[in-house]
Amino acid sequence: MKKAKWVASMLVLASLLVLSACSGGSGESGANGSGGTSAGGDGKQGGQDVKVVSVSNDEGSFVEGLDKVSEALKAYGYSLDVNTYADTTAYQSTLRATLSSPDSPGMFKWWSGYRMESLVKENLLADLTEAWETYKEKGVNADLANAFTFDGKVYGLPLAVNYWQVFYNKKVFEANNLQVPTTWDEFLQVAETLKRAESARSRRRLTADGRDSSGSKSS
Repeated sequence: MKKAKWVASMLVLASLLVLSACSGGSGESGANGSGGTSAGGDGKQGGQDVKVVSVSNDEGSFVEGLDKVSEALKAYGYSLDVNTYADTTAYQSTLRATLSSPDSPGMFKWWSGYRMESLVKENLLADLTEAWETYKEKGVNADLANAFTFDGKVYGLPLAVNYWQVFYNKKVFEANNLQVPTTWDEFLQVAETLKRAESARSRRRLTADGRDSSGSKSS
């Protein structure tokens, strides 16, 4: 299963590289470092003819994984030139300065929301709507595209999806006759039930003789 997911991811990445190579400059990609490189170029690695596409990011933890993907992509005729910036502020300013030049990276890590929207308005990003369809076919949640969609077109793809743990209080669940949710809809229903229970508790007020609004004696 894990191998299948890796292959699926590489196939999607390969489709992106085709788009990236068409949208950026030409020429052989430079060495890894903090500077920008050309979007793509033809070359030989290990005796293989490959198209090299630069990938810029500001996460040192991504390098090992991207290098492995690069090695695997050689079977599809592609290779990655990974450029990692140590400082996020420098990364943002440098990328903004190079995106409109022939030295712009073929792919790069960026932020969704208003930061991405500004690049879209400046016509600096490729339309990845078609590539996104491949993502959905491989089981990626289609709703994730909303963060990268502007005027009906998708301009980004999720590099990774983070999962956050949610802890619950067993006594609170037992007191409210709740079961641990296993779906998002069930999670929302539990949250609504707890909100109503908390609202009901907040309305209870003790009277002067120690009884609450329901008439029960408070301990």
